[in-house]
Amino acid sequence: MAVTSFHIDPKTDQTLDELKRHDQTTSKAEILRKAIALLRVARRSEQDDGSIVMRQRSGQDLQVFVRWVHCRPLGTLAQPCVWTTSKPGKPG
Repeated sequence: MAVTSFHIDPKTDQTLDELKRHDQTTSKAEILRKAIALLRVARRSEQDDGSIVMRQRSGQDLQVFVRWVHCRPLGTLAQPCVWTTSKPGKPG
């Protein structure tokens, strides 16, 4: 198995800890694997307008606009790509 390390900022580290407790997982790596799997599902389900539709517990559908923004060109020190969401009619 390949070993990769990367810097995680304090806010992301706190989020990973919260998700780890909520999902009762044993590692942050497991949370990241779940996030990657969810991203794959979202990409396959993305509509032409860049949105995905999620069914809430109440049974209502929620349309969320998901897209990549602020992508840096390879080899630059600009900000990395950021996953953003917004409400219908208000792209992030």
